[in-house]
Amino acid sequence: MLKNSVRLLVITGIFIFSHTVFAQVWLADRDNKQGPGFKLGDSLVLHVGLGLEGGFDSNAMYSSDEVKAGRLRITPYIDLATRSKQRMEAKDGAVKLTPPKGTFSLGVATYYDRYFTKDKDKVDNLNSKFNPFGIDTHLNFTILPQRKFTIIGGVTYVKTLEPYESSADSQNRHELSPALGFIVSPGGGNLQIESKYRYHLLYFSDEKVGDNSNRMDHDISVNTSWKFLPKTALISNVLFSPHLYYGSNSTNVDSLPLKSYLGIQTLILNKFGIKFLAGYGASFYKAGPNFDSFIGDLALMFYMTPFSKISLGVKRDFVDSFYGNYYERDGGYLSYDQLFAGRLLLTLKSEVYARIYSEYHGEGLGDTDTTVTINKNNRKDVWITGSLLLEYRASDWLSFHMSGRLWADVTDFSTTYSWNDALGIAQTNVYDTQFVKFEALAGVRFHY
Repeated sequence: MLKNSVRLLVITGIFIFSHTVFAQVWLADRDNKQGPGFKLGDSLVLHVGLGLEGGFDSNAMYSSDEVKAGRLRITPYIDLATRSKQRMEAKDGAVKLTPPKGTFSLGVATYYDRYFTKDKDKVDNLNSKFNPFGIDTHLNFTILPQRKFTIIGGVTYVKTLEPYESSADSQNRHELSPALGFIVSPGGGNLQIESKYRYHLLYFSDEKVGDNSNRMDHDISVNTSWKFLPKTALISNVLFSPHLYYGSNSTNVDSLPLKSYLGIQTLILNKFGIKFLAGYGASFYKAGPNFDSFIGDLALMFYMTPFSKISLGVKRDFVDSFYGNYYERDGGYLSYDQLFAGRLLLTLKSEVYARIYSEYHGEGLGDTDTTVTINKNNRKDVWITGSLLLEYRASDWLSFHMSGRLWADVTDFSTTYSWNDALGIAQTNVYDTQFVKFEALAGVRFHY
């Protein structure tokens, strides 16, 4: 019985984890897949791990000029955390139900991600463009969890080379995000109010990209949930998020976007879940076009067994952009999660959505000697993403996995760069934004 409860807790944690397209799935969600660890006293556990992966990448540089390459990725990590629910057992085997006074999780992961190809010029280009070392760290804490008043906080830092918005910004970047907030649960807990402040710093290592795109955000959110029926809750979300660009040559415009949602979430017969949010969004840019329209989120969830789930949803939103003031993001997603025999995990995720940009205002990546022109002002992209993870948990400390990921940006948008070289000869370079990329990796993970 206890084993089944532990498995249910683990798979529930996997299911509630947000849909992350670019992150290594097992690394991003490793809190729910750790081994027994080294106990440090009554409450703290130290976990260590190492991932080894190898495979193929069809388009290492995210460009229309595809560069095929082999991949080698080595990912060591170390986590320090309070004991998880599935390991909080008394000596008689019963699970301790009394909530602790606080919880804590600190994780530090690094990775070495190397590309290999037969063309030496392409190897040199790849190695100069992509620093193979990345960092993924987090610190999360709660004070007085599951009480009437709970304090929550944390900080994350990521150094990665994945594209932030399009293939043009597939450069080394740094993201730092400290956050602090509280949760109020008056009465019997049917009403819950969460308020949080998060600071987000975005910094690109490439000077030309950073001069245009370096940005800081101040996210202030208030989320409420009122459970007025046993399996039904009325929910509302409000987010105020000033975007401030600080690049020395930025063509981007500061804004004060506001998003508000009101909706309902319900579970029918423990098999069918619905989440429906309808709201309003406004961008409030200092200059240029603004978004001022309906936004929404509809999700359907099918729980076929306690260890399997299908999610289907559609969303409409707007996002701050480097290439216009904003773009509308309209599309849908589908995901499938299945745990077989408590050991074999299958996760499938896919998204298809349109990006409809506001009027183009320039990339800010040129200099005084370079002329930048575009082929159209009404840029429209269709993004297709998909990921597959198959992981076999051989033991508490050893897993084998295979993964595949697809990115496709379907668009006819292009940028032309014109300049005179050192001899005064006119040069041009046409950059096509469209690209298709597929990677397939297989590996092993040691996690204790």
